[in-house]
Amino acid sequence: MLLLLFAYLFASVDSLVTCRRCDRLNSYEQQCELDNCTGDYCFTAEYFYGDTIDSVTQMGCIVGALPSEGCRTNQYGNTMCFCATPNCNYNQTMTTEAPSRLPLQTCQPRRQDNNPPIRWRRPCAANFCTFVGSEFNISNETFNWSDSDCSMENDFDLFSTHTVFNLYPESCVLLQYGGQPRLTACYGANGIEETASFEISTPVVECYVDYFSPLLPYVQTGGTCFGQFCFISATSRGEVYRGCASLDQSSATQQLGVGYTRSYTGLEQWICDSSLCNIDLRSAEQSWPEELADYK
Repeated sequence: MLLLLFAYLFASVDSLVTCRRCDRLNSYEQQCELDNCTGDYCFTAEYFYGDTIDSVTQMGCIVGALPSEGCRTNQYGNTMCFCATPNCNYNQTMTTEAPSRLPLQTCQPRRQDNNPPIRWRRPCAANFCTFVGSEFNISNETFNWSDSDCSMENDFDLFSTHTVFNLYPESCVLLQYGGQPRLTACYGANGIEETASFEISTPVVECYVDYFSPLLPYVQTGGTCFGQFCFISATSRGEVYRGCASLDQSSATQQLGVGYTRSYTGLEQWICDSSLCNIDLRSAEQSWPEELADYK
């Protein structure tokens, strides 16, 4: 069964491809200092943030499972294109077809923070609804915090950009990582969090929990935690998170499992499923099956 899962996760491409990378190119700049990266797919994205009239172009590579290649536009009018041949994102000439529009749905924003609730918040139209919530204790009192909203300008049908964990659409994850209380995050249909279940059939594993930031003079440690998977996440800003994760992917087409993913935001993620396998990257990768050798 595990071998079938690994085959599904990485069957979309035959091998890693080389792509051109440009982290940020504003519309008033003439060129970007390009270098190369390797991944499952190359991408080119064009964003408009807020009310700005200047677009930002980004190029690079991602590792993960896509619903389809080609271009798509989200509810903000921002465009993301994916292709899977060497340097196919060079000069942003990826496809001559018009981008497809991601389907819209209605999301109901809600916020809970132990204060009197706002009587009503206007529903919003989005491609995906988001949920982030946590429970924490202060002076022996339990507090709940949660926020439901619409997907953001740089959200598409790949990974959510709302947490330090690469999460596919129509999925929820129960996370614990250094410096934070246990957190639930969902990305998909409105109210998906209400039916999320994190009961798993496989044995739970013990994982290291901590957080490193180049801006802090110390490492935020948290001992260990237990979950379906151990993970290490690293941001493009140099932050590193270790922790445990349990997933509800019962409604998801793209399935996350053991291995490596990289989002277009630069968030890299290593997942393993043996106790304390996230002590470092070498241990995480050595615990993977041979089918994932190209991603080590």
